[in-house]
Amino acid sequence: MPVGRTRIQYNAHRIYDDAEFRDYFADLELVEFALIPDGEVPIGLIYDAPRDLVNAQEYGCGCYWFKKPSAGSA
Repeated sequence: MPVGRTRIQYNAHRIYDDAEFRDYFADLELVEFALIPDGEVPIGLIYDAPRDLVNAQEYGCGCYWFKKPSAGSA
């Protein structure tokens, strides 16, 4: 999912704020999150990247793994 400062880029690509995107799936459990940051030098995955780093991206890639909560959890 493209993450960073919320906007529409090039009239076609929606960039999502991390907290806003997570709210869309509030009923699900976030199992894992990783960020592939934008930039010229490839860094690779940053697991559990801080939200300020995620939202500082121009066009980062947020990798979210959600699952349905188990029946016993609330």
